[in-house]
Amino acid sequence: MKNKLLLPFALVPCMGLYSNQSIASYENEDLFSLDLTQLMNIRVDSATKRPQTLADTAAAIYVISQEEIRRSAATTIPDVLQLAPGVEVARINGSTWAVTVRGFQTQFANKLLVLIDGRSVYTPLYSGVYWDSHMPLLEDIDRIEVIRGPGSSLWGSNAVNGVINIITKQSIDTVGQLVSAGAGNVEEGFVRYRGGHEFEQGAFRYHVQYREVDDSIDHATGEDAGDDWRVGSVGFRTDWQTEHSDKFTLQGDYVKTDKNNNFYLESYTLQQVPEARSNISAESANILGRWTHPYSQGNSHILQAYVDWSDREESTYRYQRTTVDIDYQFNHQKSELQQFTWGFSYRWIDDEYQGSFALELLDPELEYHLATAFLQDEIYLSKDLTLIAGVKFEDSHYTDFDYQPSLRLLWNSNQNLTLWAAASRAIRTPSRAGKSMIIRGALPDSIQQVVKNAIFNQTGFPPAVGTVIGQLEGSEQFEAESMRAYELGLRNQVNSQLFVDATVFHHEYKHLRTFEIANPAVSVLDTDQATYYVASGNFVYGNEADASAHGFELAANWNPFGNWQMKLSYGYLNMVVEPYQGETATGASEFSDQSPLHQARFRSWHEFGDSWEFDWSVKYYDELPNDDISDYTDLDVRLSYLISNEFEVSLVGKNLIDTPRVEFEDTIQGPYRTEMRRSIYAQFTWRSQ
Repeated sequence: MKNKLLLPFALVPCMGLYSNQSIASYENEDLFSLDLTQLMNIRVDSATKRPQTLADTAAAIYVISQEEIRRSAATTIPDVLQLAPGVEVARINGSTWAVTVRGFQTQFANKLLVLIDGRSVYTPLYSGVYWDSHMPLLEDIDRIEVIRGPGSSLWGSNAVNGVINIITKQSIDTVGQLVSAGAGNVEEGFVRYRGGHEFEQGAFRYHVQYREVDDSIDHATGEDAGDDWRVGSVGFRTDWQTEHSDKFTLQGDYVKTDKNNNFYLESYTLQQVPEARSNISAESANILGRWTHPYSQGNSHILQAYVDWSDREESTYRYQRTTVDIDYQFNHQKSELQQFTWGFSYRWIDDEYQGSFALELLDPELEYHLATAFLQDEIYLSKDLTLIAGVKFEDSHYTDFDYQPSLRLLWNSNQNLTLWAAASRAIRTPSRAGKSMIIRGALPDSIQQVVKNAIFNQTGFPPAVGTVIGQLEGSEQFEAESMRAYELGLRNQVNSQLFVDATVFHHEYKHLRTFEIANPAVSVLDTDQATYYVASGNFVYGNEADASAHGFELAANWNPFGNWQMKLSYGYLNMVVEPYQGETATGASEFSDQSPLHQARFRSWHEFGDSWEFDWSVKYYDELPNDDISDYTDLDVRLSYLISNEFEVSLVGKNLIDTPRVEFEDTIQGPYRTEMRRSIYAQFTWRSQ
């Protein structure tokens, strides 16, 4: 424990990290051509829904640049997100992750809003993200803006603990051809191709990619886990501008996923689901259009619409969904001392669910909506002080009319120092699962004894040896969860070599989702394998707990020499869940120990001459005591050689020290406990000049 507490302080002398080069004027420049004094001018859009610099942003925002993505040698979006402080990323098996911000880490994390070019990619089934089915071409990503903390006053419900906005490059910046391919022991093979062409008023690009990933390791047997993964996609984007300065974007993608899954179903439930399958397949497609029309004096309006379709066949269910979303925004420069932004959106969803004994929806076919409107006023109280007030109004199928306000204060005396403070309210609306899903199966070990004691107290049935088969039911009485957040932040360009960004926060959660025991009925079932308690109606969704969380996040970048940068990200999170009097708060109390208390990553980028790059990073992830997962420290290494202006060859090693290891386990819906392996692969990239 002593070593864990010392780790962040031991790394402070080597501080380094903040993503850079995402400002429009520097988009095509090499990272090392940027002076650190330019970091405050990085462009960000997600904090206010309009372009501004980092120095003018009153939020805990981190920008992962294209250069960081390239030098990380990441092959998935979750891999990339590990670069941001405060983002918790743990791999569950070969194609499944638990990704969240500031706590509530789980495979089905539901307090994080993820967007790709302004298109929401969370599934309304459980308000989370299927990370295996979203794969924008990594080389075409301009930047990923990560907001830690609530963004609900602009983005709406589910933007409770954070917002991740993946922003791809305009097609004019991707003219030419690119091929990137690689292979190794875990990364069995991947290839990415993109072609871009320019025309009179704009440009057009298209891409195709394919990836195969080998099995991870079954923790119980040490053999292959049976979770290999194959995924491919095609996509396009075109941008053009008229003679009246109107800007248009049209883009679309199709993704096909096919994988095996070491899914968890104990023997009793498996007997009731003979159709259960280890193979999972998913298809998704989307098309998005955006029109930006500028007016005089800096005013503009933006109209965006998209259609998103998906069809996913899991081990025990099939889910099909079509989403249509229309979003309008108006930016109004009222005066030199005030900017006003307002907008509204409407989302229509039509879905169909085909379940099984293990997972069932009471309303398998449903059409529902989400309507929102927002207002934000940015008032310059003086040349150094800015007040930002905003509110989001929302009405949905599952909740009554609600509001989500925020108040932010920004002090920026010069371009080298920014101080900011914020107070916000956010809500997490119930999902389809929370309202009407029935989950049947063996309960996790952590709550087996809780149920046995409840059975004894309510029925007198002795809590003998055996497995409790539980049933978790959605509830129409399940309400929205709410959160109040208080944040303080500092950004300081200390000198031409050192940049620091730090945030402290306190979150207060009300009416958290819980699973409450409700009059269990008990019978005994003896099989050849075991004795079971068969209990029906064990649990229903409720809102029977509150919680508080506080923490600290640090990002810094130190550039001692022109060809050497060192980077550090660090996050500390402490959460306490408080059940209501007389309640067990099952399903919520576990969150106290499902996120790491400490996590840190130290990275070093070094260039040797004009051709060689040597990058390495050390990452630390604290223990997760609730699931008996140990802390780990590991090393990633990348060595790259630029053969010519067009050809680059890299050798990459990931998880080189502390493997095989378990990073996370979902004890309610699987998969089985799985260990991640050491990964080594070679990659080459060709770019036409």
